[in-house]
Amino acid sequence: MYLPFPNIMRIFRHVHRSGGDWETALLNNISKRHLMTPEEKEQEAQQEKMNRRKIRQRERNELIRTICEATGHH
Repeated sequence: MYLPFPNIMRIFRHVHRSGGDWETALLNNISKRHLMTPEEKEQEAQQEKMNRRKIRQRERNELIRTICEATGHH
């Protein structure tokens, strides 16, 4: 796993200021997506896919409603 230099510096700074609390330093400075299990990642991906599908359906319904109102078809 690659950690950007600013994150590494924040980790060291946190550890120094907290008197050695590596766990909190790492958890606060590593992206949550890197800490997820493959199952959690899959579940999140499925949720995102469903949310995108719902948004597209809502937008499609709004467009149809707008067209129907504009053309006098209800």
